Amino acid sequence: MLGSSRVTPNDTASAAIAAYGTAFGRSLGHRGSADDCLARSDAGGGGSTKGKFLLISLDPLAIPIVDGGKIKGKITITLKFHVLDPEVEANVRKLTPKLKDTLLNYMYRYGASSSARGVLKLNTIMDQFQGMTDKQFGKEKVKVLVHSVEHSRKTR
Repeated sequence: MLGSSRVTPNDTASAAIAAYGTAFGRSLGHRGSADDCLARSDAGGGGSTKGKFLLISLDPLAIPIVDGGKIKGKITITLKFHVLDPEVEANVRKLTPKLKDTLLNYMYRYGASSSARGVLKLNTIMDQFQGMTDKQFGKEKVKVLVHSVEHSRKTR
């Protein structure tokens, strides 16, 4: 605590998210704060889209882990699409529901496979997701990012 200011857990989390967003934006070649980057993603109107930072959030994908016909746990993944090519933005928004169905289909198969019974293989899953996205929109057009992952198992 500095001086009379008080830091709450929410302030700490907000600061961490802002710092991460800023670092993430800079790693992509953007300057300024996370808010600046997000403001660019929300900016509408005409004009150039060059340098636009656009993230499209997906609803969480929740998938059961099935073993022997019984639900043994759950995997929840929240993804975002980072649109690298502004020319495909409208197409991404239009086809996101179809792609989400494809991703869910893959995850249901993963949840029913023996792979889901051990340690979550997030790299393998993300490679598959990126491959499906590249097939839909073209290589280097959209990057699949992980926002959050939750993997829970029943102990009995």
